[in-house]
Amino acid sequence: MNLTIKEEDFTNTFMKNEESFNTFRVTKVKRWNAKRLFKILFVTVFIVLAGGFSYYIFENFVFQKNRKINHIIKTSKYSTVGFNIENSYDRLMKTIKEHKLKNYIKESVKLFNKGLTKKSYLGSEFDNVELKDLANVLSFGEAKLGDNGQKFNFLFHTASSNVWVPSIKCTSESCESKNHYDSSKSKTYEKDDTPVKLTSKAGTISGIFSKDLVTIETHAGLIKEITI
Repeated sequence: MNLTIKEEDFTNTFMKNEESFNTFRVTKVKRWNAKRLFKILFVTVFIVLAGGFSYYIFENFVFQKNRKINHIIKTSKYSTVGFNIENSYDRLMKTIKEHKLKNYIKESVKLFNKGLTKKSYLGSEFDNVELKDLANVLSFGEAKLGDNGQKFNFLFHTASSNVWVPSIKCTSESCESKNHYDSSKSKTYEKDDTPVKLTSKAGTISGIFSKDLVTIETHAGLIKEITI
């Protein structure tokens, strides 16, 4: 008895399975690409919205006051600059803390010789100085530099530890309509000549450090100033 085994032809089946697999793979890749593009689009939209919202908050609430101040400083004919008083006692104590005994003795001798330690000359903590309000944004008042009383209008705030004034040597356009500080006319002027530069939204200011007497109303004190 002869047995004959007929082999099945699986060619068509393999072809169908391969086509199905390829179709499934392509579909899966397309779906993955679509998800990826959606994620990228979502992140991009989120960043744009978050950035726009942050810009709105900062411009309209955080930096609104600074923009007004910068505009006033740019357009004002006055020397609207930073001003912070360092009285005689604080200056001496600061020198001691920095362990500069030699400088402390030197500064003390200068201070006593100039008579700036007299209470009647320095005033008291209960004295008042009249300031003018500008646009409910900043306050400014008059002060004098040097023993010859060179008048300037100063913006009083705590953002700077120095006094900024236009020097007689300033040749830029912004200095033309302002009062100028002339150190040669002041007997209390002390030469420093250390270069300094400050950059802000309103622009760039450069100059040199100097030391001179500053008088507000009837109160005076030696401070380190910057002439531009």
